[in-house]
Amino acid sequence: MQKKTAITIVKNAAETQEGYIPVTGGKVWYKIAGKNQTGIPLLIVHGGPGVSHDYLEPLGVLGDERPVIFYDQLGCGKSDRPADKNLWTIAHFVEELHQVRQALELKKCYILGQSWGAALAVDYLLRKHPKGVESLILSGPLLSASRWIADQNAYIRELPKSTRETILKSEQTGAYSSPQYQ
Repeated sequence: MQKKTAITIVKNAAETQEGYIPVTGGKVWYKIAGKNQTGIPLLIVHGGPGVSHDYLEPLGVLGDERPVIFYDQLGCGKSDRPADKNLWTIAHFVEELHQVRQALELKKCYILGQSWGAALAVDYLLRKHPKGVESLILSGPLLSASRWIADQNAYIRELPKSTRETILKSEQTGAYSSPQYQ
């Protein structure tokens, strides 16, 4: 009797390409699954800010039909982590998305934005009016920053007292890399 497995085998998984793209403020890491496929590429903009693309990697199975492009925004995952706080603006991340698309020569593409990435993707379309975006897919979009902040504060109130105190102290002092906060 053969044991069943939940692992999905991607036929074209070997057709991957990884590298770095120079953008304003540093270099961002990218990976293309299905790089030799002929379908219109799917450019994925991860959530966060501050997390990597990793949790979206299951979308790589779409690389059997089209190139699927992941990248880590500046300050995330395998990308550079510059100290310049002037880079941490929505306008910067929108420009970064634009630079990634230009560097990869994506004349046509679909864009999938997840959470924070959805907000960046929408802002990209509104600010840059790019040609060749065939569709925009929004997954768990962040459409209201004030609503998101209210939700996060509600979640924090549900945490144990010691955890809440650590978060509050870190927000007051800016000590986000302390072991207690991490």
